[in-house]
Amino acid sequence: MDTVMQSPASGARHPNESSAYGEYSPMIAKVEGEFSVAQGTSSFNEAVFNAINVLLGVGVLSSPFALRSSGWFIGLPLFIFFVLATNHTGKLLGKCLDYQEGMATYPDIGEAAFGTKGRVLISIIFFGELFTVCAMFDILIGDALAALIPGYTAQQLMIIAFLVIMPTLWTTHLSMLSWFSLLGIMSSLFCLYAIMFIGFAIDYTAPDYIMGSLIQPQPTELLADADRIPLAIGLTMVAFGGHSVFPSICSSMKNREDYPAVLNIAYCVTVLVYGAIEIGGYLMFGTSTTKEITLNLIDVYPGSLTTLVIWMIAFNPMSKIPITIHPVALSIEELLFTPEQMRHETGRIKFYRALVRMTIGAAALLCALFIPHFARLTSFLGAFFAMFVSVCFPCVCYLKLYGHSLSLGAKVLNTSLAVISVVFTIIGTISSFVSPAE
Repeated sequence: MDTVMQSPASGARHPNESSAYGEYSPMIAKVEGEFSVAQGTSSFNEAVFNAINVLLGVGVLSSPFALRSSGWFIGLPLFIFFVLATNHTGKLLGKCLDYQEGMATYPDIGEAAFGTKGRVLISIIFFGELFTVCAMFDILIGDALAALIPGYTAQQLMIIAFLVIMPTLWTTHLSMLSWFSLLGIMSSLFCLYAIMFIGFAIDYTAPDYIMGSLIQPQPTELLADADRIPLAIGLTMVAFGGHSVFPSICSSMKNREDYPAVLNIAYCVTVLVYGAIEIGGYLMFGTSTTKEITLNLIDVYPGSLTTLVIWMIAFNPMSKIPITIHPVALSIEELLFTPEQMRHETGRIKFYRALVRMTIGAAALLCALFIPHFARLTSFLGAFFAMFVSVCFPCVCYLKLYGHSLSLGAKVLNTSLAVISVVFTIIGTISSFVSPAE
């Protein structure tokens, strides 16, 4: 991964690799000078890979549940709307980078539009997003391992998994972990393969058949119960929440004029994968679709295929937790230590830096233990953080920077998107805590 992100707190530039979120791990940090590609050197194909890596993540697991929560009449139009809206706002961020020379990251855009307050606001949102992603990873790990290891609760397995990965939090050199970024794409594609294979391979004529066939789909709903529908806002939006990294992808390209084409290709791939998993999973399990589609798969088709998928799903976030924590920890460390202390670490400084990272990881684990609902946390992540970063703020910044030269149609379009995103944020955030999520 070749993207270069800025440490929001300090303005010092640090490379970052994405998620997931829409794994959504929105940012996966890399250490400058170790394996990052210099700004302005990424090829077209590298940029496409980076953008796909940003968009394809663990959010894909809850996409069939999003359709179950809304029904066909709401779910599919909502999916299409977010595809078009976020593709548009992703391109707006590229235009915002052209506002003045030297801009390379999302915080740069916030500062250009609204001064230091804009940078601080983006920093707070980023840190909240990353912390929520870590908690979501913990929940996903617990749910996945609980499906594989009977006799333990998901909460117990979360704690055990945290103890296992804790040594990886001690290091500030993440080059060895960065290669696991590929696992995000691989697990999403393998999940798609498993759904298609099981959907056509399962014997729907068997006496003990219950559900899971694409040839003989389960009953579905055109319109779900009203109290469930708002939950789909965040669950759908989380798939397209990669905008925190998009400016860095754009600024790292050799030919920045190709950035819109990069986004278009990445979105085509993402829409095909997410759309196939969302529609296929909902057809296979109907109103019995669970918050994570893998839990349905292992129920109806236990065996090596589904076991491998779930192990990949569990291992992927385990490898990304230390990487996701890194940008937050780095910014805190920059407040605690001088640049000289961080360049020439003593044993005491290394201990304190490891303590900072373990504290952040433990706090995210506590959040996951007290709110052990993958669908709720994913919906909150999409409705609050992704909606702000990926729809509202790009439109507002673009209007602020270029409003004097925009046509009336452009002003109306972007103002409308900003207003709609605020409405969706309010409804989606509230529903992520109160709507049925099982």
